[in-house]
Amino acid sequence: KWFSFSDDSIRRAALEAVGAQRSGVLRRRIAEAALVLAPRDDRGRPHPAAEHLFEILALLSGTDGELDRPAAEERLELCLRAADTARRAGAFVTALELHQRAIVLVERAGWDSNDDKCFDLYVRTARDALAVGRNELADRLLDRAWEFDPSAVQKVRAMAVLGTRWWSRGDHEVGLSEVRAMLDELGHGLPARVRLRHVATELARTRIVLGRRPPESFIDGERMTD
Repeated sequence: KWFSFSDDSIRRAALEAVGAQRSGVLRRRIAEAALVLAPRDDRGRPHPAAEHLFEILALLSGTDGELDRPAAEERLELCLRAADTARRAGAFVTALELHQRAIVLVERAGWDSNDDKCFDLYVRTARDALAVGRNELADRLLDRAWEFDPSAVQKVRAMAVLGTRWWSRGDHEVGLSEVRAMLDELGHGLPARVRLRHVATELARTRIVLGRRPPESFIDGERMTD
């Protein structure tokens, strides 16, 4: 069961009576017990409810450096899930903190040998950094992400973050040149100067691909997965 105090002063008094060292041990035991009791996902790993997830991770704060590889990977994935939940709720600072916590766990969890996962993690973290106005941190994170040698498709998936990066700097020409380079890699390069015939051609191609679907299909159609 989860307990709460009606008066925060009672909670503080209880914690002070326990003592810092003992409190840390109890916090960890409570969190570990909650994970044991939590539902399991299809891999048999703990999948606590969203309302408990943040509390569990807060209770386990400061213990990430003690984990073995399987436990570190489990903790990292909990951080990612919590970060996604926080971002959807508009809590961008919390999402950023959780993604940064996940980055610290990368090597211990064995993710450092998986370039795809690392690229995605750094891009997600940069997106949160941009959302809270930490542009210099976002630059460092994106530079680090590009060290994982992303494919052209991965770069395209990061386009929204890159666009925000260059828009926040006001350097639209550099941003446009990056987009052009990515599209060239995919074999869909933009002409140096867009003319009416280019627009007409793309419009015709788009209509063919969409099969003349009505505009409403983007609202009530099946959700896109990529």
